[in-house]
Amino acid sequence: MNVTLTARDRYVLARLAGSLDDTAGDVLDQKLHPLIDRKGARQLLVLDLSGCERLNSEGIGHLVRLAMHANTTGNRLVLVAVPPWMAEVFGVTRLDRFFEIAATADQVVS
Repeated sequence: MNVTLTARDRYVLARLAGSLDDTAGDVLDQKLHPLIDRKGARQLLVLDLSGCERLNSEGIGHLVRLAMHANTTGNRLVLVAVPPWMAEVFGVTRLDRFFEIAATADQVVS
């Protein structure tokens, strides 16, 4: 799992590439969780999933923990550019009701 971070005016864009599975945990813990660690910082983290090639239950767990971390610290996580196959997984598991999902980062901040 590779994560590329880009600071924008009103948010941080994190582009994920590779497999979102058990091997992704350390990378997400080191690069993404610190961005939403400050309580009340009102940080917007936009997660671009277009580069994800694989997702398993461990990867879903990582995303759920990241979203819960953002929610409990008063920050915001939005998933964008979700591949159709992943959107189907989110729909079947009803996680599309848990995650905030948008088509593009521009749609989130407009």
